[in-house]
Amino acid sequence: MVKRNKKRELIKRTLVYVIMTTAVGVLVSIVLLAILGYRFNFSTGKVEQGGLVQFTSNPNGARIKVDKVTLSSPTPSKITVYGGEHKVSLFKDGYRDWSTNFSIRSGEIVWLNYARLVPKDLKSEKILNYDSVDSSLFSPNKKWLALIPKASDKFVQLLNVDNETITSTKLNLDEKSYSKTKDGTDHEFKIAYWSGDSRFFLLKHYYTDNDDKRNLEWLRIDRQNDEEQYNLSKLLGLKIDRAFFTDNSSEFYVQNEAIVRRIDIKTRTISRPIAENVDKFETFGDILYFVTKKDASNIRTVSYQRGDMKTQRVLLSDDSGKEMHAEFSYYFSKNYVAISIGNIAKIYQVENLPNSDASNSQVKLKQISEVDLGENIVDIADFAEGRMFFTEGKESTGYYDIEKNIYKTHSFVENNLNVKDTVDWLDGRIYYGLVGSNLYIEDFNGENHQNLADDAIKRTISLVRDGRYIIYFAKDGDKIAVKRINMLVDNGQFRFLSRNQ
Repeated sequence: MVKRNKKRELIKRTLVYVIMTTAVGVLVSIVLLAILGYRFNFSTGKVEQGGLVQFTSNPNGARIKVDKVTLSSPTPSKITVYGGEHKVSLFKDGYRDWSTNFSIRSGEIVWLNYARLVPKDLKSEKILNYDSVDSSLFSPNKKWLALIPKASDKFVQLLNVDNETITSTKLNLDEKSYSKTKDGTDHEFKIAYWSGDSRFFLLKHYYTDNDDKRNLEWLRIDRQNDEEQYNLSKLLGLKIDRAFFTDNSSEFYVQNEAIVRRIDIKTRTISRPIAENVDKFETFGDILYFVTKKDASNIRTVSYQRGDMKTQRVLLSDDSGKEMHAEFSYYFSKNYVAISIGNIAKIYQVENLPNSDASNSQVKLKQISEVDLGENIVDIADFAEGRMFFTEGKESTGYYDIEKNIYKTHSFVENNLNVKDTVDWLDGRIYYGLVGSNLYIEDFNGENHQNLADDAIKRTISLVRDGRYIIYFAKDGDKIAVKRINMLVDNGQFRFLSRNQ
């Protein structure tokens, strides 16, 4: 009897152990599956792996509604959802609603990190008035706005837009830095480019000489020291059609007709021709990319040079005679190039770029996509944050996303106005546009169209102070006003101080 009881006790303990072990195993499996994004889909009756959605907004603190469920946590937040199509909406007191549809696959991560919320009650404040504004340009860091009221003005107005208190400084152009005109007048100055460190900028100076010839020369201006002004054209006696800063603000790539050289204003030296038969070019670090003109055989190429190479290397050539454009990107440590020939664009990952003439290795292009840009597209524009390139047309635009490997177009037709005056990136995922005097912003995919102002004119526009404000130019009676839109719901005010105005 005792033996029988001991046997029963052993069996009972074994069963308890097995049950507990199984329960723990099931629980651990459930937790692991949950961590990996697996959920039971009551609609299908199956366990399915979902995808992870990350939400952020500008400003954060917006409530999130995914399909019909409102999440407990506001932005920034994340959630695992089933694979397929979903709708998300963001709500925040004082702001217009924002929404989009997105698709997600099992195991995929989707970043909805570009939602820019617009106040319901937009506040626009006037900063300055000018009789005219001929040219203007924001610095790369969005802290400075350089403008020239009249093309004939021999000064640059420099606005510090990074503080709540806006300041303006007048930078006078040294008469010794630019050439004289035939009769002492007929000067025309235009702001061309900023250096990457936002300290220097280039001016184009047009003038008529004693032989009644129209000439162009390039001036480098130091915003921190207006006494240090260099005339790139006169310094080395070189006619310059185009000039761009390198990573070194004392060195420049310059184009004379179809030849590109490098000049150094400190050493007063000029390089040998480093690229010839050039139609257009741009730089990435030590890499010079360029598109050539047609040669005698009707061939155009997309080529590059880098470092101390003495000969150009061809990335791609074409003899179709069609219009060719190329844009380049550096994204997550990889080089990309988008090349359009006619209406067809091909996107390549550049897997190898030899950096010396002695290298026997070959350039490797890996095609990752081919897209039809459509009949009305006339150009492809810069990649935004390295990820997307933008296509421009007469009535529509499009975008290509490297990560998603998709291309989509949409129309700018609004209120029976089908003329696109201007469109450009406001940040990496939002662009702005003008239809007549109506200033608006949209997401890169054409969603969340938001009208901001109805008095805008075609001038440079930018987000400043980490997105707190949008600065734009507006018609103000017979003058032009610099205005600032507060993109945050608060009572933030600013004061304006002027120096040397």
